[in-house]
Amino acid sequence: MNIMFDLDSTLVLNTVVIDTLYEYLSFEDAYAVIHNLCFDYTSHEGIPDHVKAMIDSRFADGLIMTSLKPNLHAQAVVKDLTNQGHSIYVITARGATDGEVKDVTPAFVKDLFPSIKGIALTGHNKNRAIKELNIDLVVEDSTRVIDNILDSTEINPNIILLSNENTPWNWNYKRANEIIVLDSLLEIPFIVDEIGETNLI
Repeated sequence: MNIMFDLDSTLVLNTVVIDTLYEYLSFEDAYAVIHNLCFDYTSHEGIPDHVKAMIDSRFADGLIMTSLKPNLHAQAVVKDLTNQGHSIYVITARGATDGEVKDVTPAFVKDLFPSIKGIALTGHNKNRAIKELNIDLVVEDSTRVIDNILDSTEINPNIILLSNENTPWNWNYKRANEIIVLDSLLEIPFIVDEIGETNLI
């Protein structure tokens, strides 16, 4: 099976949005935003423009973005799936703009996850890469990306939305009934087994 993992907030612990909200807003305001955010911080009316700008600048900082640690169990899950014979790809929106982060990301990913088969740097629309790599299963934290996939007539992979400590707002996703929503990467090998058995029937 060809399995795609997103990078930020999926394979690596990226709390840039959450940390910045708590740093620049009062605790009550940050808490309210985090638990009502269900699509994209850039369009959320409860986040002031200067805070959005700070989030953007941190996402563009190569040092910050290559200092992120692997998410809990991420390395073990990727290694386990690879050992089972699955092909693992990382498809990340870090390719949305040219620059430092885009340049340093491939080596950063390969260092953390040496068994992956390939890395694709895209924007938030990952459909083309998913189609070209013949991806069977998408593991993603961005509901924007998942909306693009669900609305496509060209691709139809199985989809897992991760809603963990990085993205607790994903439990608010309006189309959750169309996909699988999980709170831990540890559950993914079991889902992969179930999908494999279903495809054999």
